[in-house]
Amino acid sequence: MFASIKAIIELALAEHGITGSNSFFTIYIPDEMRYLLVLISDTGMRLSEAERTHKGDIIIDAETP
Repeated sequence: MFASIKAIIELALAEHGITGSNSFFTIYIPDEMRYLLVLISDTGMRLSEAERTHKGDIIIDAETP
């Protein structure tokens, strides 16, 4: 997810001739937080819904995942 943001910011800097460093290159997000962000962005869940979701709540092998 952040690879896309890094690429977009880098492209915008290059297109507008802005010199400097892309501050998104120094961001580190732990895996647990990264999974939470992906869950929220991909499903549209609210943060409170996503943080209460357990691994067993997600079933991807069903007819309707």
